Amino acid sequence: MKRENIYLVIIAFTISLMLFLHLENKMHPISVREFSVPLRIKNLKDSLVATNKPKFITIIAEGYESDIEQLHPEFIGASVNLEKAEVGEKFYPIHLQSKIETNLNLKLKCRTQNIKVENLKKVTKDIVIEESGSVAKQLIYEGSHVKPSKVTISGPESYIDKISKVRALLNLSALNSSETSPALVDVLDASNNNITHLTVEPNIVQIHPAVAYAPATKQVPISIQWKGQLPLGRRLVNYKVQPSAIKITGSSTSVSSVYTVNTTPIDLSHIYTSREVVVDLIVPEEVSATIRQDIKVTLYLE
Repeated sequence: MKRENIYLVIIAFTISLMLFLHLENKMHPISVREFSVPLRIKNLKDSLVATNKPKFITIIAEGYESDIEQLHPEFIGASVNLEKAEVGEKFYPIHLQSKIETNLNLKLKCRTQNIKVENLKKVTKDIVIEESGSVAKQLIYEGSHVKPSKVTISGPESYIDKISKVRALLNLSALNSSETSPALVDVLDASNNNITHLTVEPNIVQIHPAVAYAPATKQVPISIQWKGQLPLGRRLVNYKVQPSAIKITGSSTSVSSVYTVNTTPIDLSHIYTSREVVVDLIVPEEVSATIRQDIKVTLYLE
């Protein structure tokens, strides 16, 4: 074959190849897309824990659009091998693994990841119950206790050392009886902020409130009782009772049935002049009354 013909063949092949690639790109365009995939930690010693590790990292997939459309993040694995890791902070290489065969070009957006490794620490802490809101008017809150009363907390040493208190919240306004109330355990620092990166066991506890129905109360007037008659020629012009009413307490039914509270009778047969008399109250058995002062009756005679 003549040299000129060889050149023509090479030129024709090159043009054909360029046309083929051009048509191929038109029919099957090359695309680039980013995916987020979970980042796993592998082979870390049980006595250590990794912090500031992102949950996801970004990978770049390059290839035909049709192949990219069939790619799912769960088909790609990303991990960091911390088998030789020690306490401290440094960059570790990220390993990318494809769980399926693919024609795509897969690569990491960042090939390394900064990871801090700390000692794993475990402590036991008492739970403090913090109350919010107010109980309904018809109820009396008499305190509460939590079971279990302690939790076990594990995590990075620096995070454990920040713990100021462990609390369980009790919303008093939601109480309607002494039923057990489940509560999430919060681990807080000195500024009352939640501390993350910790494992709490158990993370839900049961608060046992002591709640009782509050007795009904009512203010009722004091009714003065009399006996006998004033001596001849004497007349009761007026009288004053101090206090004139008293608060009674009891069940709703009992309190609603009491309209007045009587006193022990004042014997008028021995009253000759205006004077002050101290009397006792006769409180019905079904209710109770708090008497903080003497019941004084001032009599005005002429």
